[in-house]
Amino acid sequence: NNESIGDYLAITNLGILLEPELKMNFLEFIQSTSQNYPLILHWEGDFNNDLLNFKSKQKGLVFSLSGINYLFV
Repeated sequence: NNESIGDYLAITNLGILLEPELKMNFLEFIQSTSQNYPLILHWEGDFNNDLLNFKSKQKGLVFSLSGINYLFV
């Protein structure tokens, strides 16, 4: 809880959520979770033109944030 933003959810080790065995739709998780609470992610990768690159462009996963309201700090 933070006095400025209220209750929030912070996630630091995103690699666990991206494990193929979990069969989790990562963007759906972000969208549904952030509807209830401000969501703070510690992103281990790059961001460019609405694209999140987890780890690296060449060897990682890429997620489009098109249509998602977000703020990078």
